[in-house]
Amino acid sequence: MDQATQFKIPIRTGNERIKAGLLEPEINSLLGDVWQIGELAILFGGTGTGKSILAVQIADAISKGESISSEYLKNECQPQIVLFFDFELTDKQFQVRYTPTGETKNTYQFSDNLKFINISFGQIYDPKQNITEIIFKIINEAIESTKASVLVIDNITALSSQDNSDGNSAMELMAYLDKIKRQHSMSILVIAHTPKKFNYTPITISDLAGSAKIPNFSDCVFAIGKSIKSADYRYLIQAKFSRSKREAYDSNNVLTLYKLKDYNFLKYNIEGTTIEKEHLFADGDDTKLQAISLKSMGMNVRDIAEKLNVSKSTISNWTKKSD
Repeated sequence: MDQATQFKIPIRTGNERIKAGLLEPEINSLLGDVWQIGELAILFGGTGTGKSILAVQIADAISKGESISSEYLKNECQPQIVLFFDFELTDKQFQVRYTPTGETKNTYQFSDNLKFINISFGQIYDPKQNITEIIFKIINEAIESTKASVLVIDNITALSSQDNSDGNSAMELMAYLDKIKRQHSMSILVIAHTPKKFNYTPITISDLAGSAKIPNFSDCVFAIGKSIKSADYRYLIQAKFSRSKREAYDSNNVLTLYKLKDYNFLKYNIEGTTIEKEHLFADGDDTKLQAISLKSMGMNVRDIAEKLNVSKSTISNWTKKSD
């Protein structure tokens, strides 16, 4: 028995596939050319780049049927029920981001379409069961109860107790997500990391933490990176383009983002497009680049000088522009 027969996979002509496609709904954008309805998307970036801020901003807009930017990241869909699994923030950390500074009232009003789930691993840990299977069971049950059409998971490392750099575990993880996408006709956004990348260097899909199989099994991949302009600037670049839209934001045309607290909502404003090089350190000096990266991660000048065996005054001069 061949595999097609074993798994009951239909054999069709090209014309039959076209007829089937005509019966399916149109592919509308959730995030401009970056992420489309029905796609499994990956958003990645380094530590402290603000991936969670952007993920909540995206989820909030989708839940209200609004766009982050009607010019660059237009949402063409009606309000969606969004299920957001947050493995990153405590309730207090979340509250501070969406409450006016110095106030305890006038908090930001999220749509009831946006549902959050926070999981404490102590609550669900069972030495007799695989943690990944437990979490996916919870996800499936939550999808059934909320009737969500969009799923956001922050972040991918929370989904597996195994090393995602292992090809088999990464493939299993992506297969789980693909199954959920197809089974529930969902759009999925998963947040991931770039653990060992220096800031202010070009972003490529190879920076994505884990196995190369992760981007291979996704429909689209985009990233957020720190900018040399200032501590509050970021940029967004596509690392794998959606097959349904144009290739919009490559290294020659990245989106410039600016982080701000808009009274009671921590967010990014989009200032336009530019080339990626404008956000990067262009000196070509690896030691200087490493110093700037370490400073951006919170290390003080003296410790950087000792670590790199460079004078404090030199480190201070190198890192002034990144403050």
